[in-house]
Amino acid sequence: MKLRTQLLLAVAFTLLLPVASWHYFVQLHDVLRASQRDTLALRLSSVATVLPHLPDHALLSASSTSANDMYADTVAHAIALDGYAEDWSSLSRPPRELSPSASGTEAIEPVVAARVAVSPTHVYLYLAVTDDMLVWHDPVSGLAASGDRVMVYLQEEDGALREFVVRAIAPGKLQGFERVYYKPQKQGLMPASQIEAFWEPRATGYSVELSLPRPENGAGFGFSVVDVDANAAELTRTGTFDPTQSTQVPRLWYASQALQTALEPMVPPGARMRVFSPDGWTVADVDRLGELPRSEQVIDPRTAGLVDALLYRLFHWMRVQSGEVVDVVVVEQEDAMRQRASLERAASEASSRLYRSSGVLVTADVQPLVGDTPGYLLLEMADETTGAIVSSTLVRMFGAFVLTTALLVAGLLVYATRLSWRIRTIGSAATLAYQGDGEIRTDIPGCGAGDEVGELARTIRTLLRALASYTDYLQKLASRLSHEMRTPLAVISTSLESVDRQHLSEADKAFVERAAKASARLQSLVRSMSEATRLEQAVQATEYEPLDVRDWLPIATAMYRDIYPHADIVFHARANQKATQPVVVKGASDLLQLMLDKVIANAVDFTPSDGVIRIELACLDDQAEIRVSNPGPPLPDIGAQAVFDPMVSRRPEGGTDGHLGLGLHLVKLVVKAHGGRVKASNQDQGSGVVITIRLPLARRSHA
Repeated sequence: MKLRTQLLLAVAFTLLLPVASWHYFVQLHDVLRASQRDTLALRLSSVATVLPHLPDHALLSASSTSANDMYADTVAHAIALDGYAEDWSSLSRPPRELSPSASGTEAIEPVVAARVAVSPTHVYLYLAVTDDMLVWHDPVSGLAASGDRVMVYLQEEDGALREFVVRAIAPGKLQGFERVYYKPQKQGLMPASQIEAFWEPRATGYSVELSLPRPENGAGFGFSVVDVDANAAELTRTGTFDPTQSTQVPRLWYASQALQTALEPMVPPGARMRVFSPDGWTVADVDRLGELPRSEQVIDPRTAGLVDALLYRLFHWMRVQSGEVVDVVVVEQEDAMRQRASLERAASEASSRLYRSSGVLVTADVQPLVGDTPGYLLLEMADETTGAIVSSTLVRMFGAFVLTTALLVAGLLVYATRLSWRIRTIGSAATLAYQGDGEIRTDIPGCGAGDEVGELARTIRTLLRALASYTDYLQKLASRLSHEMRTPLAVISTSLESVDRQHLSEADKAFVERAAKASARLQSLVRSMSEATRLEQAVQATEYEPLDVRDWLPIATAMYRDIYPHADIVFHARANQKATQPVVVKGASDLLQLMLDKVIANAVDFTPSDGVIRIELACLDDQAEIRVSNPGPPLPDIGAQAVFDPMVSRRPEGGTDGHLGLGLHLVKLVVKAHGGRVKASNQDQGSGVVITIRLPLARRSHA
């Protein structure tokens, strides 16, 4: 178990008291919510009692034409008539989609999207019509309306039906006409100055935006869009009213200002009350949710202290995340049937949920109205539960304890993080102490600390220094052995050569012959060790001069072809180098030649008879890269960089050629002396080995 995990388990025991406090908070929350629901129900009952005595309560009656009734959203300003829907985007109610009359029962794609709004003086109608062929009115046709047109119907208090026509001969602003009957069976159109309109073509048809004086709430109001063909023959009528099919004019509903004014004293700050007709239309809407209640027991998170504000938002967030909050209580619908369904659904489940209304978290309840004033009454109150809980002394203590616990946990985590970071730093330094280059780095961070971690760092540093000293001893062992073995081997070789083999038996001759071969092998090994020692000394005393690697490698390749006639050795310069561009390094040509000799000799030994040894040159940003690749067996499992260590060989065990694995070690010594790097890697799919040598450039080459 990691140190941080152990500390977290220790801290977990300190969380028992906050958990118990939170359990108490949940119970207190439920009690306050129940109390607020009771307050909602009591206020709804009192409003329902006085509602029949308020102005415009007669609007709470069912409509016989509810399927075709239109509800108008209330706007505070006049809508600009321009044929575009931008002014309508702020309305909450979606467009009413209408399809043309059809005898069958198959669903028909809607061709008219209608929206209605009222201001204090006017009613506005926006129609987006889908029409594959727009027919303009032809003034010379002799017809009162020869093209596509919009019919608007208003019913007076005495039941008389007024019919208005909006037609267009071109896009732009229009004036409406009223159909009048001046003789029996005679009719005509007269300009109606009270109706203004704007006709705007669209890619899929056209849009019409019109205004007329606002009728009484619940007055008869309908419209139909008449689509004609090129010969002015009527094709379809689409809308809410067709006088040729029905005599019942649908109604226009909107919120009653008189009823809203009467309800305002009954709605406290931080609440919203809406009255709906039996058909689901909003008859009154008094919104005071933006007015915070004046109560010392309720906290305003915008002006409260830091701790109170944080707790308020914490409790609010936890309730929102629990899935208890729903976006809206009642979804504004475009027709009565859907609107009633939304209200009935809200009446069955509203009291058990929290909602967002006008950007405020609210508790809501819907009460169906019965008797002389049927309909629905919806009351929303800003949820004061969170503020009330935060205001209590118990929760303030809970908050202080949670804050203290959080600081304790944070402090322990910081301590554990720092402690684990120190240990990981020491571990990383110990891991990187040996990187395959034969050197052991003994620098361990944190050795100056006086605690147990510092003691651990000092112990690891002592071990690494001892290991580095022993490694240095082993690296110098070859030169010592070669020096100590040279004289005894000379004596042995001389003695074997002086033996008179003619007087020896065949068995004795075999023994002497094996001894001579063993002596020759030992002498070869001593020479190799001496050569490595001399090279180390030569590296320290050699002077470096500029060398053009591009000129040197082709000459060396030709020389190797002569030395190894049975081997196929080729040179190739990478495509990113121009033929005349020099690649200059600063080095000792003799040492670099020796380095390449060892690499090529190693490649020749492992390359099959039909293999090709490739010498490649590339110039990187600030380095010259020499790659020698050969087919053959892959690198052994000892590691790619271990083949450059002394006394390491990848040749089969039991060989008699006297190899100590010093060839590639000499290559590493030369490359390191020139400030470069060397690495060995397997080719793709283990088909051979690549030795990559990178030497720093003496200067940048220019074409």
